[in-house]
Amino acid sequence: MKKFSKFIFGAFIGALLGSSIVILLAPESGDETRAALLSRFNTLVNQVEEAISERKAELLKEIEKYKSSAL
Repeated sequence: MKKFSKFIFGAFIGALLGSSIVILLAPESGDETRAALLSRFNTLVNQVEEAISERKAELLKEIEKYKSSAL
C-alpha cells in the first residue's frame, strides 16, 4: 500500500508542477493551453484508474489465495 500511496502522491505533484510550468511558459493561446491541460489531466486520470484496477485485481487474487488455503 505504501508504494501505491507514493505513486499517487508523486503523480499528483508531477501533474501540479507540469501544469504550472505549461501555464507559465505556454506560447499558445488560452484555448490551446486549456485543451492541452485537459488532455494531460485526462491522461493522468486514466493512468490512476488503471493503477487502481491493477492493484484491485492483485488484492482480489491474494484474497482468493488465502480463502482457498484456509479451507
